[in-house]
Amino acid sequence: MIDPQDLQIALSSCNASAAQGGLQAAARPEGAADAAARPQTAAGAEKRPLPDLRLVIMTNREPFSLSSARGSLRLKRNSGGVVSALLPVVETGGGRWLAWHTGTPEERQELTRRVPYLELVDVSADEVRSYYEGFANGALWPLFHYALDRCRFSNDDWDTYVRVNERFADQLGDAGDALVWVHDYQLCLVPRLLRERNVPLHRLAYFHHVPFPPPDVFRVLPWHRQILEGLLGADQIGFHTESYVINFLRACELLPDAQVDFQARVVHYAGRSARVGAFPIGVDAPAIEKLAQRPSMTGEAQAIRTALRVDKLLLSVDRLDYTKGIAERFEAIDRFFTVHPQLKGVVSLLQIAVPSRTAVTEYRRLKKEVDELVGRVNGKHAEPGWQPIHCTYRSFSLPRLVAHYRAADVALVTPVRDGMNLVAKEFCASRVDDDGVLILSEFAGAAESLGRGTLTINPLDVRQFVAAIERALMMKRGERRERMAWLRRTVAANDISGWVNRVVAHATQAW
Repeated sequence: MIDPQDLQIALSSCNASAAQGGLQAAARPEGAADAAARPQTAAGAEKRPLPDLRLVIMTNREPFSLSSARGSLRLKRNSGGVVSALLPVVETGGGRWLAWHTGTPEERQELTRRVPYLELVDVSADEVRSYYEGFANGALWPLFHYALDRCRFSNDDWDTYVRVNERFADQLGDAGDALVWVHDYQLCLVPRLLRERNVPLHRLAYFHHVPFPPPDVFRVLPWHRQILEGLLGADQIGFHTESYVINFLRACELLPDAQVDFQARVVHYAGRSARVGAFPIGVDAPAIEKLAQRPSMTGEAQAIRTALRVDKLLLSVDRLDYTKGIAERFEAIDRFFTVHPQLKGVVSLLQIAVPSRTAVTEYRRLKKEVDELVGRVNGKHAEPGWQPIHCTYRSFSLPRLVAHYRAADVALVTPVRDGMNLVAKEFCASRVDDDGVLILSEFAGAAESLGRGTLTINPLDVRQFVAAIERALMMKRGERRERMAWLRRTVAANDISGWVNRVVAHATQAW
């Protein structure tokens, strides 16, 4: 157990020198030195040029949006690693990008005028409520995240989901020699619909950016067969982790006529074959490192710490979603200060909660629940000039996020279920000082590749959670640097450009 008095003493001198500033040692995990010396690099992660082909990207969300500024419309590139990675390939290779659009005809015309390769699929406001808010996020999202109690199954929503997927398929037309790459759970039916329309296709790939549950969970969906058949229209189906690949292959056995080759990772169905693979997505590590090395970054990070008035800063960055484990995290913070009251005024958690799906009733209710939890924990433990949890509801630019990553001593990335979680990788990429500790949920896809360098926990086990915080705060500087150096090499070796290379190269291989 952590000794609060020892930690107080260590914290007061933690910047004096490496010897004097090292915190009380926690036992080093067996093989930690070997792990630091040998970064885990996914097969094929080495950088290589993309094959000479065009890409046709199909996503639910458009890569650009328009905003009004001083009476004129301003083009804004939407955030996200996928957008950042794929836009240059589409632009330089003469590709196309198909996405939904709910704006006015004037906005549609202006977007396509400014971005000639962008093709917008019209989706009405009513269809958004049914297809996106209703089926995609009311049925598929909780299902894929194992949250059966939150699933809402509606025949009307399913019918709208089918209709919007059909509209995407109708929009494509002749893709020629391009690789058509369909993204995520909002468009699960598109691959098969394209086959049914006999659209000329060179290669068709699908990538699933969220978890895929075991078959006993997946089969609860009344339309699970149609979803599987939709995905199996692709030549290649990608997931973030091997466990999701296995879950999908096992789910395909629910189709009576499917032949599943687990060793080759191939599913034969309806006269076609689909390869399945794990392709863990990365972040733009070079860009993040460049931001982290800006001369002003040290001062920005210190200003954040000064404003919060704490010696040790815990940081979490999440979309406001029930899958992110925010409530469980606050319960652990409550327990931590109950066990260690002498650390009040020394340690605080900064929770950045990015607003998400604000039109959905359940998400508005979630914000209220989070507010109540913050109020309860702060009301119980706060002291004059200090509070255990600082919670802010807003999004930050990447430079501002990097400043927060640099300011933190410990990052808590503890979802109860997550496809990958790029915050974990962003935190590592930003730590150009090779310092900081990452506490990571075993239920995040990132744990499959980063686990050896992190403190990996079950976020539902509050005692284990508290013990991980204790260990992170008491970890010696040498171990912190050893772990973070390994994590940074692993993240750099598997960045976003490498992800695009691997998926495209694998999808275009002859087989």
